[in-house]
Amino acid sequence: MRVIGYADRLVAAPADRIRFMVSCETGAYRADLVRLTGDSAAGGFCEEPVPSTVEGTYEGRLQPLPLGSFLRVSAPERFAVSSGWTLQAWVLPTLPGSRQAIVSQRCAATGRGWALCIDPDGGVGLDVGDGDGVAVHLGTGTPLEPRTWHLVGASFDAASREACVWQRPLSAWPGIEPVVRRERIAGLPAAVTDGLPVLIAAEADERSPSGTAAHFNGRIESPRAYRRALDERELASLWEGADPAPSDLEAAWDLGAEPSSARVVDRSPRAHHAEAVNTPTRAVTGHAWDGSVQDFAKAPEQYAAIHFHDDDLTDAQWESDFSLVVPEDLPSGAYAVRLTAGDERDRVPFWVRPMRDAQRAPVAFLASTFTDLVYANYAIFVRDAEKAAFLLRDDALKRGPTPEEEATVALGLRCGYDVHPDGSGVMYVSKLRPLLTFRPDFTFNANGAPASFSADLRALEWLEHEGVAWDVVTDEDLHAEGEAALAPYAVVVTGSHPEYWSAAMLDGLRTYLDAGGRLMYLGGNGFWGVVSPLPEEPHVIEVRRGLTSTRSYTPSPGEEHHSSTGELGGTWHTRGRRAYPLVGVGFTAMGAGSARPYRRLPDSFDPRARYVFDGVGADEPIGAEGDFLGAAGGWEVDRFDVDAGTPPHALRLATADGFSDHYQLVLEDVEMADSLQGGTVCDRVRADMTLLEYPNGGGVFSVGSISWIGALAPHGFDNAAARVTANVLHRFRDRSRPIVDR
Repeated sequence: MRVIGYADRLVAAPADRIRFMVSCETGAYRADLVRLTGDSAAGGFCEEPVPSTVEGTYEGRLQPLPLGSFLRVSAPERFAVSSGWTLQAWVLPTLPGSRQAIVSQRCAATGRGWALCIDPDGGVGLDVGDGDGVAVHLGTGTPLEPRTWHLVGASFDAASREACVWQRPLSAWPGIEPVVRRERIAGLPAAVTDGLPVLIAAEADERSPSGTAAHFNGRIESPRAYRRALDERELASLWEGADPAPSDLEAAWDLGAEPSSARVVDRSPRAHHAEAVNTPTRAVTGHAWDGSVQDFAKAPEQYAAIHFHDDDLTDAQWESDFSLVVPEDLPSGAYAVRLTAGDERDRVPFWVRPMRDAQRAPVAFLASTFTDLVYANYAIFVRDAEKAAFLLRDDALKRGPTPEEEATVALGLRCGYDVHPDGSGVMYVSKLRPLLTFRPDFTFNANGAPASFSADLRALEWLEHEGVAWDVVTDEDLHAEGEAALAPYAVVVTGSHPEYWSAAMLDGLRTYLDAGGRLMYLGGNGFWGVVSPLPEEPHVIEVRRGLTSTRSYTPSPGEEHHSSTGELGGTWHTRGRRAYPLVGVGFTAMGAGSARPYRRLPDSFDPRARYVFDGVGADEPIGAEGDFLGAAGGWEVDRFDVDAGTPPHALRLATADGFSDHYQLVLEDVEMADSLQGGTVCDRVRADMTLLEYPNGGGVFSVGSISWIGALAPHGFDNAAARVTANVLHRFRDRSRPIVDR
């Protein structure tokens, strides 16, 4: 992809300004505003040009990605250690094999300054240089044990020209002496640090996109600096955990304090506080964690570390090429800025919601922006051969990587389902970077099935076909405003995969339903995962995997709680808030095989719900065709289950079953492995359609399948799945009529 872009917003209202950042390898590119909807007949999407102020040609320039997280210390000119110092930190390296800075005030390009680092051979090293070609490196020559905590440090005395480095593993504490190397070097220069930043987990490098290099992979805890070289007696005391020279303490960073913030506190009187760049992972266990607690808030001294990665990225920091003030007469809907460079195109999508004081349509489409953000840059077919092999077992999914996926991997971008190069999970995802699979033309399989955002454009196509007026409401709106974001609407319609929810979102939806609101849940695997935006970095959302649920990776023990809010992450199942009581069904199975049609059940003939099936025969398959795996029931599916929390008065109207063993019961419902979780042997592997009545005229219609929306368009929306969905929509949007007939 020679031209790519991103926006600083995923959601805007009329009069809001959206900035667009573009990287283009060619000489120039063109930008146009387009309105988006689905186009099932053409197997994709439709874009309608919209005149706007962004329309025109722009000079292209290449904007690289500043990968890697680190801490930047404020006011480095006050950092008084250039004539002599002692540095110490706890470190747990996870990806040795390259030079990695622990604490530095050094320029990698010139060698000027000093750095405590890990050498390419894996041992602890010290670099000191004057920038004029005089530089010295001293290392222990003994590799650190990977994924093991070590106490490491170095000292330098400018007057005596003596340098010292040391390391000691926690596993040997306190029974073994540290590895120590001392050397008096006549030519050892005085470190010249004027104008250099003080960094933790990196060092400065003006040649790199981020201005940094030598990024640390792993955990750092309690880095300290003293304004002089401690003597042997003081070092021995330091190694035993004491503070031998408090009056000479220059900095004592507490990496476990304020984990919801980008700020890192210096506990010394010098107040060299630091700022985290690219959101390294907070609320992780440190060297003192003993397994007695699983919540960082209950024992912060055991969670005093930060985990850094050389591919962290939550702000690409690209310069803005142009901006759009959303016109006040622009209808609510899905839009994109289309970027064209030669024969290549990229589209940067965003949603337009109505102004808060505007008259509302009767129908709201709930855009799953949190879910889209977690999946953005999903490239499993390129990055993870083992998981791709699972998905590709069925012919319905066989395909090669898309250009977007290949570009995602080439650029080092990751999604909330990935792991970092050191194997630790990606826990923070951000909108301030290219989101290459958050695109209207992204497809998931060889048959051209859309996914997430591109799939939801098909729901907009269906709404347009039904001729109803509709607005967009997004996850961001629901999280910020709660029930007030939904209250103006008679009915709220979801997309195909509303998976990730914050507590505020769930509370807002429940309040809306209790007050008489109506919901059409037209997807599967909804209301399942816990997410939370970071309070000080709202462009970033946090997602952590649970230890006992279906997951893309297994987190380290003790690290399921969100740093942003302190709440337990993973799934709402673990939190006692499964989807069953809310919408009548809950996530039951996922699969990579062909989808199945629905068949009517006895409740579909109940007079209370007979209107749902107007125009549908008693034995007529529902959703027998569709471009999401071939039918209406599939991909990820939900079941009706009173024992799991479905209210007893809910009606189970239809089911899609008979799945192959490519569909497996979710792990949260497996108590003992017995090889009986596949679709051919487990009756819980099914997709159920339900109707759930709420008080005050409210209610929920659920289809329990990601593939449902893909079954609406066949034969020009003249099919059983489309008729059922339309029947419910037109009943639900008429608040004068009950959702069940008496």
